[in-house]
Amino acid sequence: MSKRKFIVFVVLYMLIFVNCRGKETMRLFMSHDQKNLEIADKIITYLDLKDEDGLYSLFSEQVIEEDEALKDEILALFSSYHGSVVKYEEWAIGVETKIEKGDKLSQYYSRFLVWIGETEYMLHYIYIVENSFNRETEGVRTIKFIRKEDEEKYFCYWDQLKAGVFIPEWSDAC
Repeated sequence: MSKRKFIVFVVLYMLIFVNCRGKETMRLFMSHDQKNLEIADKIITYLDLKDEDGLYSLFSEQVIEEDEALKDEILALFSSYHGSVVKYEEWAIGVETKIEKGDKLSQYYSRFLVWIGETEYMLHYIYIVENSFNRETEGVRTIKFIRKEDEEKYFCYWDQLKAGVFIPEWSDAC
């Protein structure tokens, strides 16, 4: 086989293989992206309705088991704002994916700008959409909801946020 035919064969083989595998991977990410946006809608709806049980149900089994004050944190979150959600928009979304020996972890770091009345709030949340390493961690890990004007005051890196609800007044929140 000539060198030219060999190169064409390898390139075609790679395109076919990568294209099939790439489509599967893209479908997986699109599915996870959709789930992340659905969680955003649910979080914002439960914030608007001040639905304690609804918001609580979004957290992972691990957070519910380990954070004994989770329901109190949710109630404190609800008391930190007054009014109804007027609108919201996606601000930024990041994703971390780990694939190792057939196990997968997909974790989203999302920020939304939310208007309640005239006040702008920043909703930050960490959502683990899939974790075959440890299924108990699947679900919402962290919610941080603060006035946009206070964002610098309560700045945290994502990995500094504790599991549960970020309450600015509670010193161990970040």
